[in-house]
Parts: sequence; structure tokens; C-alpha cells
Amino acid sequence: MTDAGACETYLRLMDVCRETLGQLAEDLSGGTGCPLITGLDMTEVSIAPVYSVFGGWSGYVLDVTLA
Repeated sequence: MTDAGACETYLRLMDVCRETLGQLAEDLSGGTGCPLITGLDMTEVSIAPVYSVFGGWSGYVLDVTLA
């Protein structure tokens, strides 16, 4: 993969993280998702790169704390 291709891939993965957080926020506020988490609050969110799990850059880990 070229550097430009790798950069594009990483940016798309970050977009997936953002979309996931958006869907989670909707579910927490009583959206159409899981009713078991409705009313909880996101108290902490962390998006961190993950490297060398399979011998190279792997993607991101999305860590969310709900209370």
C-alpha cells in the first residue's frame, strides 16, 4: 500500500469511529437502538491508534465509558 493509500485508509477508519460514536450517542438519547443503554451518559471517550498487533499498524481502538 502506498503512503497516500494508507493515509486514506486511516482517515476512513477514523470516520468509522466518529459514525460509531454518533450512533452510540443516538442510542443513549433514546434513539432506535438498544433500549438497555438509553439514559446512560458517555463520561469519557478515547480514540487511540493501535500498532503492531499483527506486525503493523492495525487501526484504532475506541474506548467509551458509560455511567
